[in-house]
Amino acid sequence: MKKFILLILIAVITILHSSTVEAMKYTYTKTGQLAMITVSPGKYLNFQYDRNGNMIGRKNLTCLNQEYKLINVNSGKALDVNAGNTENGTKIQIETDNGTDAQRWLICNAPNESYKLINVNSGKALDVSGGKTNEGTPVWLWNDNGTEAQQWRMVNNGDETYTFINVHSNKALDVAGGGVTNGTPLQIWTNNGTTAQKWRLVKSFPNGYEIKITHTVSGKALDVRWGGTSDGMPIQL
Repeated sequence: MKKFILLILIAVITILHSSTVEAMKYTYTKTGQLAMITVSPGKYLNFQYDRNGNMIGRKNLTCLNQEYKLINVNSGKALDVNAGNTENGTKIQIETDNGTDAQRWLICNAPNESYKLINVNSGKALDVSGGKTNEGTPVWLWNDNGTEAQQWRMVNNGDETYTFINVHSNKALDVAGGGVTNGTPLQIWTNNGTTAQKWRLVKSFPNGYEIKITHTVSGKALDVRWGGTSDGMPIQL
């Protein structure tokens, strides 16, 4: 019995000291369906339920060990899901970086040495409309369906940027007309090497994630004096 209790204590201590970070969220779609999304390093799970609580879908993917924002080099703006919607067919656009889950993406392994881009807010994939291949076809949000329209090859441009080439069309993820204004839609276009097709991957922490900032020389932490909560409280080591 003592050995059993000791094993439990060891397990609890291990869990408490684990460096693994897991984020879980529940969200309702406009149709009333419930989605439970859980993200931990290198993993992504998405469970979909109908209004009666019946599971209607499940995804289990292996992803890069981080959430990312994709910042367009030409505009300096983020790959964004219009209005943070979760419905199939929602427009994908560029928008000023606002820190919301609508601009956070998981980069998950897919066939053909490619990746899927899964939006953290909805659990849905970056998809080429109708699986078309012609220039100017819009890119939108859609359920992860395993098709090549949702598979993207990440081409390293050698300047800390990437171009995303759609496997089905062999065309690049492109900001329409090289636009720089909020709401400019995304499309596919022949790879032309312009900055409208170049993206910086910026690591992004899940909402609710906590970090401690320490000084590299002193080892001391960034601190709010006296633990105050009022406006204007001094910051110190």
